[in-house]
Amino acid sequence: LVPVTRTLTPFSNATTLFDTVVTVSLSQQDMDFIKFYPDFATVQANTFLSFTNSLLVDMNARQVNAVSPITASAEADVVGCHEIDQTAPRLASFDFQFDNATLMLTFSETVDLSSFDPTALMIQSSESNPLATFTLTGESGRTQPYFTVVHLELTESDMNHIKANPNLATKCAVGDSGSGSDSSSGSGVVP
Repeated sequence: LVPVTRTLTPFSNATTLFDTVVTVSLSQQDMDFIKFYPDFATVQANTFLSFTNSLLVDMNARQVNAVSPITASAEADVVGCHEIDQTAPRLASFDFQFDNATLMLTFSETVDLSSFDPTALMIQSSESNPLATFTLTGESGRTQPYFTVVHLELTESDMNHIKANPNLATKCAVGDSGSGSDSSSGSGVVP
C-alpha cells in the first residue's frame, strides 16, 4: 500500500473556546479526498495526525510542539475519537447531454467508481407516474472527473431507444436550466 497523506485546505477551520481541545471542521473538499481512499482514515490503525510548530500558539504566544508523522505513528494510541462514515451518498444533481450521449451524476459525497452499475439507472419522462421509462443496458465508458462526480457515456443502442421514444428526454427536469420543451439536454437538482 502506498501511504496517503492530506494537507488540509484553508477551507477547513478550527474552533476552541477557552479549552485545551481544538475542534477541526473538515471542508467538503478534504472530506471528499479522505473518503476516496478506502484504507485511509477509516480505523485507528490508519489514522494519524502530524503538524508543524506553526499550527498554533498558546495564550503567551509560545508555539505548539510539532508532531511528526513518525511521532504520530509511535503514539497512535493517542487517537481516541475516530468516527466511521455511516452516511450513504445521495444523488445531488445530474446533467444529461442528449447531443453528446453523456450523463453527469453528482453525488453528496465521494463515490467508488468501480462499484458503479449503469444498468441500475432509469431515464423517466417525469418524477412521479412517468408515461415512459427506459433502463440503461450498459455504457460506452465512464470517468470520475472529481471524487463526487460520475461521467457516463451512454451506448449507441441506449441512445437510439431514448431518441425513439418521444416522451423521454424532451424537457429539463427539476431545477430546469434549459429552454423548455425543445431542449436537447436536461439537468436537475434532486430534491
